Amino acid sequence: MRKAFLFILFFLSLHFSAQIVSENQKLESLCRVWGFLKYYHPQVAKGNLNWDQQLFKKMNELERINDKAALNNLYSRWIESLGKVNECTECLQETDKTYFLKKL
Repeated sequence: MRKAFLFILFFLSLHFSAQIVSENQKLESLCRVWGFLKYYHPQVAKGNLNWDQQLFKKMNELERINDKAALNNLYSRWIESLGKVNECTECLQETDKTYFLKKL
């Protein structure tokens, strides 16, 4: 019985420890999201926001974040606050062109 309890406790501790995010992981993910949004979000790419200020603001908010769920929630709220992204109508067009393939 004791071995079973230790076995379960061990696996639960692995699950919870895997969800903790280090400071380096938080900063790396912030830089990746910030850089992606800088070039690909329409409101940011147009220059409508002081984007460097947004980075420093989010860096301060990262101090309170300790797990992946809270980090994902922070990014989701941030992206939603930037405004709606219209669906690309050109992207939906499918073509029957085949690239880089030779017919034998």
